[in-house]
Amino acid sequence: MAPDGGIAACIANSSNPLYPACANSTFIYSAADGGWLIGPAADPLANWLYKATEWVPPFLYYIKDTWAKDLPIAVSEFGFAEPREREKAYLQDILFDPIRSSYFHDYMRAILIALSEGVNVVGCLAWSYVDNFEWASAYGVRFGMQYVNFSDPALPRYYKASFFEYKNAFDVYQEK
Repeated sequence: MAPDGGIAACIANSSNPLYPACANSTFIYSAADGGWLIGPAADPLANWLYKATEWVPPFLYYIKDTWAKDLPIAVSEFGFAEPREREKAYLQDILFDPIRSSYFHDYMRAILIALSEGVNVVGCLAWSYVDNFEWASAYGVRFGMQYVNFSDPALPRYYKASFFEYKNAFDVYQEK
């Protein structure tokens, strides 16, 4: 979100603590807007992450208007950590990731909305294709759309429901 004093004021003031990015983050709407959570929370080990996909089109417009103009935009590293997935004992439970699936459905829809309204989006790369090592939380948080058994990585890998949600957007909307 924009800094309290606005983006222009932040850019003009290199001593602003948010300079040079001049972007702030939050997990709640402003008090004037009720202070509600901006969306479902991700895994507690990714406590900075919430599902707030309704902000994707305005953000893509901001990138277009501020920097890209008519240049192509590639959206990269968007993803979601299903809450407490690491605690699930059954593979079937792990593969059913409804909040992450909803996240990818809504995120891809948001990109398509911006694309249909003139933002030149040429690609999008989800984070992450497979469960992997995360710098801040090691193997404890899982962002992957494909399950990896860390006890024995040679075992088969399985696609989670979120993979099919992400893939479906390309199947339905990609120009052939």
